[in-house]
Amino acid sequence: MAGFLNSDGGVLAIGVDDEGQPLGVDSDLATFKSKPNLDGLELFLRELFDANLSTTTAGLVRISFEPLSGITIGLVRVTPSGKPVFAKGQNGRGSYRLLGPHWECQ
Repeated sequence: MAGFLNSDGGVLAIGVDDEGQPLGVDSDLATFKSKPNLDGLELFLRELFDANLSTTTAGLVRISFEPLSGITIGLVRVTPSGKPVFAKGQNGRGSYRLLGPHWECQ
């Protein structure tokens, strides 16, 4: 997420394999005890992003769930933040940016 926020933005697909085939989010939903639905997954993602990034993402990240070949997938659309965003790691904070298909920690 920090890489997308620190570059031109991007889209993270949830429930899609590396070849672009839909797997769906049902197995993800099954891991939630109190709210095993799409709202619960969105809440989990938003809390995860905000807990692990140096800024809140509410205005920068849009989460939606859409059908792909009849299977529900998640799409996380990220717009650039305009200022550096740091990922909170075990050893402090790092700034990530996207360089082609790879991430670079600064």
